[in-house]
Amino acid sequence: GIRDYYASRGLGDVYKIQLVVRVNALFRRVEMNIPVKADISFGDVCFSWEKHNAIVKENDIGLTMTEFSLLGCLMEHGGTAIPRNEILDKVWGIDSTEIETRVVDETVRRVRQKMKTAGSKVRISAVWGYGYKLEDCNE
Repeated sequence: GIRDYYASRGLGDVYKIQLVVRVNALFRRVEMNIPVKADISFGDVCFSWEKHNAIVKENDIGLTMTEFSLLGCLMEHGGTAIPRNEILDKVWGIDSTEIETRVVDETVRRVRQKMKTAGSKVRISAVWGYGYKLEDCNE
C-alpha cells in the first residue's frame, strides 16, 4: 500500500501528512451536497458558480478550478477581509495548523494577473498578517 510506497521512496512525515490532508479534502468535496449559489457581482466582475465563470467586460477571465474557487471565496465576502487559513480550508480543504504553505499567495498572484489582463478595476489586496480582500478601484 501507500506505506510501502513512502518507505521505498524514503519520504518523510511531512509528505504523509500532506497526502492525508489532501485525501480527506477530496472526501469532503465528494460528500458535500451544496445547493446552487446565486450569481455575485463586485465592481466590474460578475461571478457565477452555476455557469462556472467569472466575467469582466463580457469576457470570461479564464480561471482554473482552483483560481475560480479562490475568487468565489473572495467574492462571497465582498470587500470584507477573509483570513488566509479560512481560504486554505474553503479552497483546498487544508487545516493550516497542520501545514505551512504558500499556495494561497501563488494562486492570488495568478488571479490578480488574469483580472488585470481582463481589464478589471477590482483588485485583490493583502491584509498584512491576516488574509485577503477585494477592492473596487472605481470607488
